[in-house]
Amino acid sequence: MTTILPSRFRLSTDRLSTALAVSGVTPVRGSGLPAPAPTTNPGTTLGDVVGDDTPAVALALRAAAAPARILRIAVHRPGAAVARATRMVRAPAPDEAVVSWASTDGEYSFVVVPNINLAVILLDEMLSITDLVAGPGTVRLELDAVGFAALLAASDAVREHWLRERLDRVVDPTPPVLTAARLEECWQRGLRNDDTRWAVAAARFASPVKPSTLTGHLGDGLASLRTLGVVAPSAGGDVPTDPGTFLLTVLGQIVATASIVPLAVTEGERVPLTAITLIRTATTIWAAGWTGPWSEPTVTLVDLTVEGALEMLRRLVEDLATPVSMPTPRAPTSAAPPPSVVRVRVPLKGLPAWESPVRDRPPATHLDAGLVLTLLETSGPMAHVEADNGWNGWVGNDLLERL
Repeated sequence: MTTILPSRFRLSTDRLSTALAVSGVTPVRGSGLPAPAPTTNPGTTLGDVVGDDTPAVALALRAAAAPARILRIAVHRPGAAVARATRMVRAPAPDEAVVSWASTDGEYSFVVVPNINLAVILLDEMLSITDLVAGPGTVRLELDAVGFAALLAASDAVREHWLRERLDRVVDPTPPVLTAARLEECWQRGLRNDDTRWAVAAARFASPVKPSTLTGHLGDGLASLRTLGVVAPSAGGDVPTDPGTFLLTVLGQIVATASIVPLAVTEGERVPLTAITLIRTATTIWAAGWTGPWSEPTVTLVDLTVEGALEMLRRLVEDLATPVSMPTPRAPTSAAPPPSVVRVRVPLKGLPAWESPVRDRPPATHLDAGLVLTLLETSGPMAHVEADNGWNGWVGNDLLERL
């Protein structure tokens, strides 16, 4: 294993093509690197092309040319004209190095670091995670794409409302009233505006779903927020609950948003394995994980501590060394379908849980908001539920959201 010190270097497209050729490295289709272009001088070495940093360049070319996975990161900051983007790959075994690279205006920029710890520091440099004193990380919401869009539009609507109240010097501010029409208005404005200080515009650049497909469905999203306890019915529409006010307010204090997408490179195609929208606000870090079919994805929104955010990044970098076996289509069988499973979700305020359907003792535990459970059975007003880790208990049946 060659010891590689942290190194940064830039190569034009022509120099990179020549470096690949003299190194005998041919990029696989889907790597994102240019094709090799041999020099007219057959005696040219890699050192002639790149100078003194030959070991780091050689390692970077091998890693970037044939990756098992690629971690693609794009960070948008308010006021910045363009996003700061990079791709991260792991070097072939037995090296432990991580290579980050990006291409802009015909020039390729590479950063080579010898281990995962420095790779996480490199990502932190982009995302400014450790600059923040984050909260406890206790909120978890399970939404669909429309519900996530409604959450962002509601954040913009709440922010507009409070700004208008302050400008009008209102002594006794009224709570913002949210309707489907109001959310559609904020959504449309965010789609037309590139000011990423606002939630819709910021997340538009960092979400894997085409935003225009959600237009006209914000009423359904508002209903999801009502079910989760983010908003509650009121005269003329819905108003944010106390937990909802906190959530919608902090989402209106965006410092940066990032799109983080782990990709598998297989048969010349880059296949997204999942997608994460990271929202860095003035006081919180939110991660929205997108899973399921892209036509109808599930969005899991959680607030992270600084440690939790850094651990998430570490796992993403560690996974870069793991090859991906894409599933092969299975032939249809005549076997009977499995029994239906009813999934339920804990509302925003969380729920107390008991060991039995008889509530003659204090609750055994308190379930976190947004937790998804399997419904086993019901007994009167109580529901027997089971978590994915095997825990089971009883909660109020009428408070659960059916999925």
